[in-house]
Amino acid sequence: MELYQDIENAAAEVLRKSFSETVYNLWFKELQIESIDGHKVRLSAPTSFKTKILLEHHTDILTDTYSNILGFPVHIEIFSRETDMAQQRAQTAAEPDPLELEEQKRDEEEKLEMTRNIEGKDTVAGYTFENFIVGDSNRFAHAACEAVAKSFTTDEEILTNPLEEKFNPLFIYGQSGLGKTHLLYAITNEIKRRTPDVKFIYIRGEDFVNELIESLRKGSTSEFRSKYRNTDVLLIDDIHFIAGKESIQEEFFNTFNTLYDNQKQIILTSDRPPCEIKNLTDRLRTRFEWGLTADIQPPTPELRAAIIKMKAEKQGITLSEDIVNYMADKIKSNIRTIEGAIRKLAAMNMLTGTPITLESTKRALADVQSGTSESTFVIDRIFSLVSKRFDIPVETIKGRRRQENIVYARHICMYLIRTLTDYPLADIGAIFGCNHSNVILAYNKIESNMETDKRVKDDVETLSKQIQK
Repeated sequence: MELYQDIENAAAEVLRKSFSETVYNLWFKELQIESIDGHKVRLSAPTSFKTKILLEHHTDILTDTYSNILGFPVHIEIFSRETDMAQQRAQTAAEPDPLELEEQKRDEEEKLEMTRNIEGKDTVAGYTFENFIVGDSNRFAHAACEAVAKSFTTDEEILTNPLEEKFNPLFIYGQSGLGKTHLLYAITNEIKRRTPDVKFIYIRGEDFVNELIESLRKGSTSEFRSKYRNTDVLLIDDIHFIAGKESIQEEFFNTFNTLYDNQKQIILTSDRPPCEIKNLTDRLRTRFEWGLTADIQPPTPELRAAIIKMKAEKQGITLSEDIVNYMADKIKSNIRTIEGAIRKLAAMNMLTGTPITLESTKRALADVQSGTSESTFVIDRIFSLVSKRFDIPVETIKGRRRQENIVYARHICMYLIRTLTDYPLADIGAIFGCNHSNVILAYNKIESNMETDKRVKDDVETLSKQIQK
């Protein structure tokens, strides 16, 4: 259908901006809409393996993408076209070649490993130092990251500079959603532009931990060490995720020392400075403070206004000064909330034809505001008690892992925050790095299950009483 094609094209445009070209082509390019029935969007992928990866790792972003395009919360279902073809072959007594299927699976698993991290020749489209809006709250961090990136050159004089004259390690910290990941991506893109042959790895702290655990399970730690200790640049986002994990910290300590001794660049981010990361070994804390530490603060009103204008321009909409000032005054939490608000206005304009005026903006953003300090205290207590009840670290609950018990704890947190605080949906989504539509789906699911599942009801009621004490 022509309508489906338009929606697919709009989704492709969003996904291309969210991933490198390599990752987009591998996992998303061949996705097709098979049907849209109410709030259910059924997508098909070419193979069972790709279907599995999409379901395990990319359901959230697909949900966000199609919810924003369609203008209402959706539930994503993904199935394999390969399965349909296999059934057709079975009907005609044409059995698939097991060796061919195994070879195809092995080939795609190798591609998955290649795209697990941003490394080698990969760059991330759309993230540069030039399109990072700079203000007093992030100027120092931006300058430090740009200086590190620009130190990579074929100029012999700079290449022979001793390690102590470089910012190594570079440690950037600040709350979620303020632009730390943008700066890391900008560093990788600038380095690849200047020195295409340099080897670098970007990885999230959670993925680093999971990869090391998997290598221990498989007995392949030598390959793991070779990979991380032979790179020229190592960038780890949310390094605080290794805190409290002794064996992981020991391995990273040795990796850090090897890279540092070989004058390789190390760049780390966290949501807090090294001195405030709990359960981090003293020797790692000391090493994190060896180089340069820079913080990113929440944006000032002037910076928020500049960001709003830039994001609106990227969405193809024009906002008056009154609207920009209203949004800058109302949205005080983080840049992700600003992005969500801009997307909502753009979707409203595109799907309903509603002109973007100050009054329509106020109506559209009625649920977007910054939480109070009291709400922040309650949210911290919710995470603490849910983490204790289900024995799952807070960082894991806030992350994107899809194991059933983790997703359940995450949904419980979303439900309790929505029920016990005045936090708007967009801000709740920002806490978990997702869209407000995911929060609505989680809330509705828990509320529905409470009526039929005694365990869910007991969990919610017990936690609610503990929180309200």
